[in-house]
Amino acid sequence: MAYVYQHKRLDIDEIFYVGIGDGADYKRAYSKKGRTKWWKNIVSKCDYKVEILKDNLTWEDACKKEKYYIKKYGRSVDGGKLVNITEGGDGFKSNHTKETKDRISNTLSNKTYEEIHGVGNAELEREKRRIAALKQWETVGDDAKKEVSNKIANTLKNYYKEHPEAKVQKEYKCPHCGKVASGNGMLRWHFDNCKQKG
Repeated sequence: MAYVYQHKRLDIDEIFYVGIGDGADYKRAYSKKGRTKWWKNIVSKCDYKVEILKDNLTWEDACKKEKYYIKKYGRSVDGGKLVNITEGGDGFKSNHTKETKDRISNTLSNKTYEEIHGVGNAELEREKRRIAALKQWETVGDDAKKEVSNKIANTLKNYYKEHPEAKVQKEYKCPHCGKVASGNGMLRWHFDNCKQKG
């Protein structure tokens, strides 16, 4: 038989996740495996407790109840309390269907890091994404790197063709050595970092 459970953080006595599972041992409700980074972020900061909301349900009924509770409390991506990514009814699956993946993608698309992770965690998540991208880049072969670089170059070329005004960069003059140029190199090697700075 299936059940619906919720996780409540103890520091502010607030529900932050609703889920479903099956089996008399309530294994899924107490498991930390297969959780999202948003869920893990909360439990790394505070203790929480598990509460079984509904028990002895068919799987279909559990899915309906999960949807009901998620809608009732609201997801954080929609301004609510829960870190649930979907609107419920999917259950725990290690491999989501394409439909579920598309739903998750649509939920998170066009949302800022601040909206998804909260203002306090946004920069940390950006840094994690940068580090992951760099690690992935290191594993890519030379041919693949060249292909990606060409794609980026072509994308920029087409963008600047359509928006020529965007290519115009502001020129800077270093107050220490007098060099005048545009681009990030000026900010990196001159001004406070200039070798001729007294």
